Order: sequence, then structure tokens, then C-alpha cells
Amino acid sequence: MKYALALLACIASWTLADAQEAYYGGRRYTPSNYARAQYCPCSMCDNIRAQWAAASTVSSPEAVAVSEAAAASPYKLETRTRTVTKYRTETVKRCVNGRCFYETRQVPYQVEETYQVRVPIAEVKAKPDATPQPVVDAMLEAMYLGAHDVLWDVGSGRDARYLITAARRYGCRGIGIEIDEEAARASRERIKAAGLSDRIKIITGDALEQDYGAASKVVLYQHEDLQSQILERLPKGTLVGAYAHEPAGIDTKRFRVGISNWAGIACGASDGAFYVGVKK
Repeated sequence: MKYALALLACIASWTLADAQEAYYGGRRYTPSNYARAQYCPCSMCDNIRAQWAAASTVSSPEAVAVSEAAAASPYKLETRTRTVTKYRTETVKRCVNGRCFYETRQVPYQVEETYQVRVPIAEVKAKPDATPQPVVDAMLEAMYLGAHDVLWDVGSGRDARYLITAARRYGCRGIGIEIDEEAARASRERIKAAGLSDRIKIITGDALEQDYGAASKVVLYQHEDLQSQILERLPKGTLVGAYAHEPAGIDTKRFRVGISNWAGIACGASDGAFYVGVKK
């Protein structure tokens, strides 16, 4: 009887693992093949946990744990810009019928100011995390880019900030790989607005199906499993810059820069750490 109950419990857990499936970036995730999503604080894992919780039909401690983790996930702070009308006091001289006097008045003027909001998880899910700009700046500097270089950004996202920053600051060209068509379209529009369409190209497709034979300098920001698969496809001698996760099998140097209001966006490394090294 004891063994039968144990067997039933195993079957129930297998059923739950199969029922809890999530899709992110065109890939399928379950508690079996991506257990780290049950505790990782990044918005990708928030997304996955929320999908698992919604798909759960079997009542079990594991299902409750996943649901509670999704509900307790922190909000993400976003910095936004708005136009605000303010008033300044001015003293003016007025003369009436030969008599002069001074009077004060409130003169309106407009200013752009930034403010922070807590974005609900439902909104965060639709916006993949971007590398903090201080990390982008420091990593590109550590990679010694020049006008002769072509920088590859695998998972270039909605704003292609690595590529745009590199083109503006160092004059190099860029190639971005992005599987999400909407994100790729948004990044192309941003590149066009920056006047860099002749220097930066965005390829819509799976990072694991690209030819990296001509790549010499590559930046990465993915979870470890996908990052390792991409690294296998890069040619020897490629200079790799990676945010949050240290590239496996590469002798890297660890850097760290100060970042604020970005806590929790990187799986296990929200302290502004990044790595640069050459694939042997």
C-alpha cells in the first residue's frame, strides 16, 4: 500500500509538470526542464511562473508554491518622463500716468521631469528586460571597440541599446539577433530614428539557427542554458561580453558597475556584474 501511494504521488507530480508549461521567446518551459524559474527573480521567470500557475489544474504543494512565488514577485521600478507646468515669480516695473511701481506675478513655464512608477507584473511580462545602460557603457568600453569592428548582439531586444550605443560612441557596425518579431520591429524603428540604419542590421530569427562564422565580438544576456548553447556556436577567438551570467568554458574577467532601480531583473546577478573574455 505504501509503495502504491508513492507511485501515485510520482504520477501526480509528472502530470503536474506536464500540465504546467509556459512559452517565452518561442521556447517551451516546464518545471522539469527549467526548475530555476521557481525561484529566479527576473521578469522572464515571473512570466513563466505566472503561466505555470494559470495552467495548474492539479492541487499539490508544488503548484501552491509556484502560484505563491508568482504572486509575491516584486514589481519593477520604471523611470518615465512627463511634462510638468511650473510657475516662477517675476518682478516687473510698470508705469501708469507717470507713476512707476513694481509688481510681482506668477509666470508659467514647462519642464521635462523624470519620475518612477511600480509596473505591475502583467505589464512587465510584455516588456523583456534590457541591460542597464551603465552596464552597456562599461562593457563596450571593456571590449575595446573600434570603427573597424562589427558587434553582434544576440537577443537585441526592443531598443538595441548595445548596438546603438556602440555605433554612436565607437563608430562600429552592428548585427542584432532577435526572435520576437514585435521587438525586432521596435528596435528597427529606434535605429532608424537614430539615423543608424546604414550601420545596424536586425535579423529576426532563432539565435540557435544563425551562422556566427564571421562574428568576432559578441554580447549576450540570456539564462545560462541558452547562453551555453549560443557559446558553442561561436568561433574560437570571439571576444564575448555577457551580462549577469558568467560564460561557461571561457576564461573571463569579472567587472562590476553601480546600478540603481534595477534590482531583481537579472537571474541571480542584479549587482551590475558582467564578464568579458575570449573563447578559446
